[in-house]
Amino acid sequence: MTIFVALMAKTKYNRIKAALSEADKTAGSLAEHLGVHKSTVSDWCTNNNQPSIQDLYKIAKFVGVDHPGDLLIPIKKG
Repeated sequence: MTIFVALMAKTKYNRIKAALSEADKTAGSLAEHLGVHKSTVSDWCTNNNQPSIQDLYKIAKFVGVDHPGDLLIPIKKG
């Protein structure tokens, strides 16, 4: 008997992991900076959970991006 598993593409809402890499910063350093657990940042980086708007602003400042919206994945039209 063959079992088929349907794999759905996971929707990505943010690019925090990429921004950390581009800024040469670690998820651990972000967690320490924000005062949250490393697993919280891990969930954000893997898009299992999303940060609050307030945290998104803090993350943007931490990684040195001009606008918090730069950490979000644009919606594809069409």
